[in-house]
Amino acid sequence: MDLASVIGLVMAMGAFFVGYIMEGGNLVALLWHPSALIIIVGGTIGMTMAGVSMHTVKQIPKALGLAFFPSKEDAHSVVDALSQMAEKARKEGLLALQDDISRQSNPLLVRGLTMIVDGTDPDAVKETLAAQVDIEKGRIMAQAAVLEAAGGYSPTAGIVGTVMGLIVVLGNLGGSTEELGHGIAAAFAATFFGILLANAFWLPIGNKVKLYAKERAELGHMIITGLVSLQTGENPRTMREKLEVYLGVPAAPGSKGGEG
Repeated sequence: MDLASVIGLVMAMGAFFVGYIMEGGNLVALLWHPSALIIIVGGTIGMTMAGVSMHTVKQIPKALGLAFFPSKEDAHSVVDALSQMAEKARKEGLLALQDDISRQSNPLLVRGLTMIVDGTDPDAVKETLAAQVDIEKGRIMAQAAVLEAAGGYSPTAGIVGTVMGLIVVLGNLGGSTEELGHGIAAAFAATFFGILLANAFWLPIGNKVKLYAKERAELGHMIITGLVSLQTGENPRTMREKLEVYLGVPAAPGSKGGEG
């Protein structure tokens, strides 16, 4: 589980509600507005669905899963594995990597190694894997866009709910002051929930999914760089220095990375 997502959402919600209570607000009364929640949640989801395909709608649960349960892969372990395979290929040849394919869990790495063992041209390997990385990134970014779209519709749904509530209130001006006050509070609760859900849920979660897409793409390009270096017989030390750039590891002082 991604703790940053959970802690961030809890902290944001907690800050808003605690501040509301400190100002003298009644939290139970605020939350007990089912009509407002129906308008906000139902309206937001409905407007979002209207702007995308059904296939994309089915991806929303998966997008939420990426925000809270991202598939984290240790990039350092991938670099170690590529370095070891580069050493092996240099001593025993590329066909010796056949046994290493089944030990890999990353689909991109498995596909690249399979193509290399099959004797595919290095340019074709790079082009094919790069296309796969771009397609995966585009798919995840599309999921993030849906969440961000929901973040845009949510405040609008809140305003619609507020206007509807005020229409009802104005239509019953003959009621008691207490009833009017309750009606106005209920009306503005819709705006509150709309803005809250947009900025404390939909937009942050959408941004988290976008960051995940970028991280996956960076890992993919690192793997491609390693596989191309491995296939062309580049010095394993030089290859590792190239890959460590993706990890943010500075080059060692005086390192030449020459052929050995």
